[in-house]
Amino acid sequence: MSTLEQTFSRNRAIEADLFEMNSITKKPRMTREDRARFDFLSVRVSALKAGYSPEEVAEQQVNSRLVREGQKPINFKRERAGQLTSRNGFSELTSMVMRKSSAT
Repeated sequence: MSTLEQTFSRNRAIEADLFEMNSITKKPRMTREDRARFDFLSVRVSALKAGYSPEEVAEQQVNSRLVREGQKPINFKRERAGQLTSRNGFSELTSMVMRKSSAT
């Protein structure tokens, strides 16, 4: 992916996250789930603005979840190189995170 494509992808993700954050703040009362989602989006936007790609943010999210569940984190560089198989539910977790990311 070229630098221009990466920048475009990052900017689209930021725009989508800010749109969702805006819709959350327009609610008369925010639930705990709304607050947690807003906080997550805020951290994600900060990471994207710092130069991380949406994929890197999603990978970090997957690894954070695995560590919380007591499993070993995934080395995504090796995964992309085809050196790992579907370990720790990698396919399932990644697709779940990517669906959530693209929905925002």
